[in-house]
Amino acid sequence: MKYATPGARRVLLTVSALSFAAVASIDSASAGPSVGHWSRPADMSVPRYMHQAVALDDGRVLVAGGYRAEPSGLDVTAAAEVVDPVAGTSTPVPPMAHPRAEFAAAELADGRVLVAGGQTLDSPNFSAEVFDPSSNQWRRTADVPFGNASRAAVLGNGAVLVFGGWESYAAASYNPTTDAWSMVTLPSALTVNNNSVHSLVALADGTALAISVNGATATYNPFTASWTTAGSVEARRETVAVRTLDGKVLMLGGADATRSRTSTWVYDPIARTWAAGPALSHPRVAAVAAVLPDGAVLVAGGYDTAQGPVASAELLAMDDLGQGWQPAGAMQVPRYGAAAVTTRGGDIVISGGHDGGFATKAVEVFGNSDQQPPTITGAPDRVPDVYGWYIDPVTVTFTCSDEGSGVAACSEPVTLNTEGRDQSATGTAVDRSGNTSTTTVGPIGIDFTAPTTTIDTPAVTLVARPVVNGSLSGTASDTVSGVLGVRVLLWSQADGTLYREFIAPPANCTAHGLACQWSVAIPNDMAPGVYDVTAQAADFASHVDPFGATTRLVLVR
Repeated sequence: MKYATPGARRVLLTVSALSFAAVASIDSASAGPSVGHWSRPADMSVPRYMHQAVALDDGRVLVAGGYRAEPSGLDVTAAAEVVDPVAGTSTPVPPMAHPRAEFAAAELADGRVLVAGGQTLDSPNFSAEVFDPSSNQWRRTADVPFGNASRAAVLGNGAVLVFGGWESYAAASYNPTTDAWSMVTLPSALTVNNNSVHSLVALADGTALAISVNGATATYNPFTASWTTAGSVEARRETVAVRTLDGKVLMLGGADATRSRTSTWVYDPIARTWAAGPALSHPRVAAVAAVLPDGAVLVAGGYDTAQGPVASAELLAMDDLGQGWQPAGAMQVPRYGAAAVTTRGGDIVISGGHDGGFATKAVEVFGNSDQQPPTITGAPDRVPDVYGWYIDPVTVTFTCSDEGSGVAACSEPVTLNTEGRDQSATGTAVDRSGNTSTTTVGPIGIDFTAPTTTIDTPAVTLVARPVVNGSLSGTASDTVSGVLGVRVLLWSQADGTLYREFIAPPANCTAHGLACQWSVAIPNDMAPGVYDVTAQAADFASHVDPFGATTRLVLVR
């Protein structure tokens, strides 16, 4: 890991240089029940530590840069890749234009990612780049006014505040709209004795909290371009600080001049005061920490000066500090100098790090508390007829929601455009934690085709009065929804008026009423005369045979 030497360039200090014992890692087994679950997706393509990881809006994580400590030697990489914790994959993307380690990175308001500064093995880096996750491409931006920017926080006005420096420390603000940097004057509390800032945390009110190695803290207001002292805290280096869901800042671990620490501190931005928090179970320097959707804080890994690289993890419920830190299992790979980030899905992705020998490619995921599947409903674009049938294509639209990690994917509308009974449309919802739900909308019946009708009697039927058991009969058929009935109309040829109307129920039908017989009795009270007969079948989809079947009925005395 790297520390700043006042008045001199930053130099790489190895584990042995810090007099850390090169011994076995802390037990990988948890001392008690764990909350959540660990998983091991695919490794990254490049081993790295002291790199950056940034959560993307689509639930993936961009990992970039860092030191490559391998048997072949130590180097700084420009390699970048995107980790998908749901798919369990790590996919390389184009590298940055410049290799960099210990640099500043932040997600911009439009979803792009800014990386700035950092250093190579022996020189500072002034360059800055922006990654666009929609195209997986990098674009150079204006250079940082100073080298070795290493901390970043997004401010309430959309600008990004960065800290760093090579011979001395400085701050600057990046405006993503104008692609321009402007220097930010530091307060004396953060510059005395060439002090350095080890943590920079964006606060809920749009300001940023800077925590220095010597314990001085201050907040920067971008709207007034001013600093306000935020009290002091225990002096240490290589701590980790996170903003909790209640708006406070938890600082934990780190090291003093001789050893790693277990102490934690909580900053209240309303009272502008620091208070001691629950002690960690294990001393940790250069650990990682992130916040779960339920507000609990996970800390994992780090280096214990008495035992070496740490694999164990701990959880702290911020709404009940009296419980203290609880065991949360352990990573498979003990490591320090890793990067951790909470995804939009609520998982904590821990990438890379140094295992005490070399940098690692390992990625491990701590599953969040969202184990509940999302909700999905589906509905046709309109209601069917009274019998439950449609006569035109039907589009089913799905609506998804998730109260936990949020919806990652929801099925597009499905259009059913073929005839048939008992059709259905199935949709799937996926939340950002990988939980899935499906729903099926159906049965849906669609009938485009009208029925057909026949009359069994001859074209002209002579019936002598009085009629005894006289009738008209025929067949009706429908290919999809089935025959509902047959309408029989008798028109008087003498004056062209409708003389009588009958509704013949279907009889002796096949399955689903696709082929039926019909029959109506000729009333005994019908007057003699000539009648035109039309029979029209109707189906359950409200179609009516447009032509029907015809005959002529002649009643004589």
